[in-house]
Amino acid sequence: MANKTLLELSREIGIEKRALENKVYYLRRKGTELGTIQDGIRYFSDSEQDQLKSMFIEKQATYQSTYERMNSNDVIQELKDRNALLEKQIENYQIKAHEESAKFVELIEQANFNVATANANFNKALEKNEQLQLDYEELEHQKSKGFFARLFGE
Repeated sequence: MANKTLLELSREIGIEKRALENKVYYLRRKGTELGTIQDGIRYFSDSEQDQLKSMFIEKQATYQSTYERMNSNDVIQELKDRNALLEKQIENYQIKAHEESAKFVELIEQANFNVATANANFNKALEKNEQLQLDYEELEHQKSKGFFARLFGE
């Protein structure tokens, strides 16, 4: 193998040039200098090419195995089971929420009934108070009359 540029190596590995640039700059920040620059172009030796290829090939193999695992029937069935479980939990929560809201409606109706009863009792008490006030005033008026006026009903 001969020295290759960043673009040539990225095409050989089958990745975008920018992804390879990012990996080279990342390794440079970590202290690993890869490639030599001649006339503004970065060239990689055979060992550096192998090092970079191994990094991306391992990553691609990991992605491939993950993809294969995700498409296996076991995973699909597990996801279906989880989905069914979540749907059942949602249904149970909806039932509980409906029951709780029915309880709140019942409590509100009871509270409204209690308020209406209290208002009715208050109005009766007001009427009774007014009647007692009138009776008291009549009694006071009777007391203010003299003995003979009360006796003969003037």
